[in-house]
Parts: sequence; structure tokens; C-alpha cells
Amino acid sequence: MTDEPARPSGDAITAQAFVVQEQGAWVVVLDVFYWDEVIRHRIQTYPTRRQAEVAAHWIERGARRDLSAGPTGL
Repeated sequence: MTDEPARPSGDAITAQAFVVQEQGAWVVVLDVFYWDEVIRHRIQTYPTRRQAEVAAHWIERGARRDLSAGPTGL
């Protein structure tokens, strides 16, 4: 038995990063969308909202670049 979570079958459709406030810090979260589920990743905390927004922008761009499928209009 491994400690890794089960991965969904198929390729990811798209990814979306966003910022949430949590206990006085700003957290970047990445949602990866598959046809049958969405997987949420908590990326990192930042002391300011601006730093988190910049990081979220770059993380989302990188995640979308690595998708095998083209944009689907989602």
C-alpha cells in the first residue's frame, strides 16, 4: 500500500488558482479539474494579499501550460 492518493483517470481539463484568507495569512489554492472530479491543492501561504495574487497568477499559468488538452471553454 502506498501513501499517494489515487489519481483520476484521464487528463486534466483545466486548472484554476485563487487566493483565500486563512488565520491572518493569504493562501494560494490550486483546483485541477478532471471530467469526473476536482482535486484541490493548498500551495503556499503568504503574508500579503498582493504576494499571494502574484504567486497564484504564475502557478495557474504553469499548471495550464502543462495540460495535455487545449482550452475547452470552461
